[in-house]
Amino acid sequence: NSKKSRRYRKGIIYTKTGDKGISSLFTGERQSKDSLIFEALGTVDELCATVGYAHSLCTEVLDVEGTLDELELIMCWLFDAGSHIATPRKNPQANGEHHKLATKAATREQLERTHFDPERIKQIEKWMDAKIAILPDLSSFVLPCGGKVASSLHICRTVCRRAERRVLPLANRGAVDLAVLRFINRLSDYLFVLARYMTMVQDEDEVSYMSVVSSQRKANRQSLSKINKNNKNSSMELKKQKHDEHSESTANSKQCQRLLLAHIGVGLVAFAIGCYLL
Repeated sequence: NSKKSRRYRKGIIYTKTGDKGISSLFTGERQSKDSLIFEALGTVDELCATVGYAHSLCTEVLDVEGTLDELELIMCWLFDAGSHIATPRKNPQANGEHHKLATKAATREQLERTHFDPERIKQIEKWMDAKIAILPDLSSFVLPCGGKVASSLHICRTVCRRAERRVLPLANRGAVDLAVLRFINRLSDYLFVLARYMTMVQDEDEVSYMSVVSSQRKANRQSLSKINKNNKNSSMELKKQKHDEHSESTANSKQCQRLLLAHIGVGLVAFAIGCYLL
């Protein structure tokens, strides 16, 4: 034990006890790293890391100190969720068959230390409500873009959904309290709202989804409109050309009439002079 303590005091974190793909739960039970519990733990850890990355990007944005505080709290709460998952419960009122995910029962002290406070869900909802109140109405699906910060938050959202899918089997078997599952579900909603909020704060464009059919219809309408416009322009040009030709023809006709009248006048004058001389 003293040797192990010295190892941790020196900051050495490798123990080599997991080299064969086995690791310990908070209860001390050893399990394979590909078990349902460790799969959920790893995904929650991944989610926490992606939130940390989004937090780092947010530090470069002005006037979002409140958002930074929220993300820091969320990362702490994800650590707590991981501790809870690593301490399997035994809930006889679980939706599915009583779980056989762990053989070693957690002590009362361990259960109390890893209790997950459901009030955190209400806090996330309050943060969402405050942001939704100033966001533009959502009329269609939004593409996962809108700047680097927003895109990173959409990545967080998708990882959060995966974490929810990994925790669900544990919650159904009573190994995890439903409060953790609800928290992760609400967190994915929060991350979506926050992505839209950061798009607005950074004055980026929010790009809406358009189905292939709608896109084709729009393209067809634009093409038809262009054709109609070209036809209209061609028709107007043809009318103008005909009008110009008619105007030119009329002008030529009038000029010929004037020349003819002039010739007739000259002829009459010559005839009159000839008659006078005779």
